[in-house]
Amino acid sequence: MEMLRAMVEKLAAGGVEFVVVGGYAAVAHGASLMTRDVDICCRFSRENLRRLVRALDDVHPKHRMTPLKLPLELTDEFAAASRICISTRTWACWTA
Repeated sequence: MEMLRAMVEKLAAGGVEFVVVGGYAAVAHGASLMTRDVDICCRFSRENLRRLVRALDDVHPKHRMTPLKLPLELTDEFAAASRICISTRTWACWTA
């Protein structure tokens, strides 16, 4: 749960509009499911994506599902996406 707490605090401090979904959300509601990644949903507006990129900058986010594991940057292609997968030094997460 420390991973979840750290990510939530980082995103909230960065002003990112998001909700936690998936395994950690289930655990928060009493499920005994074990999970190793954090799943979030966030609004895909340019401003919210800018806040996401800034909030995660110091943990070096990379696009998880691309062969080159490119750094997370706000590009037109990224802003037009409906789902991205990010990994960082500490966390792996999905946003949708």
